[in-house]
Amino acid sequence: MKIAILEDEFIVVKDLQNRLKQMGYQVVASFGEGEELIAFISQNKVDLLLVDIQLKGKLNGIETLQIVNKMMNIPAIFITAQADKATFNDAKGVKPAAYLLKPYNNFDLQTTIELAIENHLEIQTENEQASNYVVNDTIFVRGKDRFQRIQLNTILYMEAAGNYTDIITADQKYVVTSKLGQLEEQLNQGPFFRCHRSYMVNLHAVDGFDDANIFINSQKVPISKGSKKAFLEKLRVI
Repeated sequence: MKIAILEDEFIVVKDLQNRLKQMGYQVVASFGEGEELIAFISQNKVDLLLVDIQLKGKLNGIETLQIVNKMMNIPAIFITAQADKATFNDAKGVKPAAYLLKPYNNFDLQTTIELAIENHLEIQTENEQASNYVVNDTIFVRGKDRFQRIQLNTILYMEAAGNYTDIITADQKYVVTSKLGQLEEQLNQGPFFRCHRSYMVNLHAVDGFDDANIFINSQKVPISKGSKKAFLEKLRVI
């Protein structure tokens, strides 16, 4: 599990990193300002955020998570010394996965993380069937504020990213909260082929291939040995 930390006290960060490492978690980054965290997750996959509320930067933890929620669906745990009702009510407004008060022990930390992830996955599973709708040659995916239409013939390929999938078109990347296998089931009547455990390509977009790769525009998508025969059967090769 990849965890990112938003905390501006260096000693607290080091202590938290050590605890998480002992528990077997991977801390991929830590930041003291909300803007830094936002920039990082826009380019990198993160499974969980641990966020302090009171920060020295322009954004506090609540304001930061409010922005993050508009970008993508990442579970977040507030870890804070703020035990007053007003702060708690403000924090609830951005729907954190949990709220952990300082000081905490290892048991509190680990159980809070485990419950937060488990609850997030349950909610995600319940919503997955409603997250993507296919109508003939169109797929609708959940965007920031509404469902967005993607024409299937504009999709070049899809790449698995844990519990998410990146849908790549010629001019944009969409991140959806469905696993690649679930999209494969929904699109099984279309021109899409699972060429690798982490990739599915639009056969109409294929420009060429070699023993190990499929070429789509300037992109090189790997093809597994086990998929090569089925791939060739889909094409007219002379």
